Amino acid sequence: MRWLQRFLYRRAERIIEFMPYTGDYVESLGVSRDKIVWIPHGVELDRYRDLKPYTGEIHGHFRVMFLGGMLRYNAIDTILDTAAVLKERGRTDIRFLMVGAGRDREAAIREAAEGGLDNVEFPDPVPKQEIASKLSEADAFIYGLHDLPLYRYGVSLNKLTDYLAGSRPIIFSGSSAYDPVRQVGAGFSVPPDNPIAAADAVERLVGLTPQERVQMGRNGRHFLEENHNIPRLAERLLSVLERPTPATELARS
Repeated sequence: MRWLQRFLYRRAERIIEFMPYTGDYVESLGVSRDKIVWIPHGVELDRYRDLKPYTGEIHGHFRVMFLGGMLRYNAIDTILDTAAVLKERGRTDIRFLMVGAGRDREAAIREAAEGGLDNVEFPDPVPKQEIASKLSEADAFIYGLHDLPLYRYGVSLNKLTDYLAGSRPIIFSGSSAYDPVRQVGAGFSVPPDNPIAAADAVERLVGLTPQERVQMGRNGRHFLEENHNIPRLAERLLSVLERPTPATELARS
């Protein structure tokens, strides 16, 4: 497979990557870094026009939301374990909302019931056009990735797009080389597969002032608008395509 990759990469005039550090891998195949351009996936910000303003105030419970595919590779087991840790600590003021469809949804519901996790709710999945309204119900978002080698080149931001657009603090549990949550102060990043660290991060969020939580949400939204706005990315792609290309490399045996 590597010989085929090397063959194709060396004959390409431009290589556009969606994850920020896959260029390191491509370069390891003997391909010129000059060919490689990172253009992340774009976001239609109009999808979130129904999002309600976030004040950072806590009304009743502090609601931590997971919204996405209810699949084990999204580390939903770690989120349930985080809820269990907080329940053991007596944090009745914190609740988790697990929103999404997927093959592991029913298993997660059973696991929560068997574990006595009455601090976890499983609202019905929502269609895409209602995502903004659902995001508005959260005080914070949580997302996790298992500790896998494939994330060393980064992760496609579509996993975090809704959260960043939601203008709320984010708890990101993962070891991805690309971590906008940590990079721009959009919340707290913790090691992967570590429910104790994630629970600590939730408690830290609860302990912040409303203004501090609002600022985290703004940081994430600003990052999204500056780096993943479709019109800006279209301009970047156009400039890449119009730029003179380096000479295509000859194949090496």
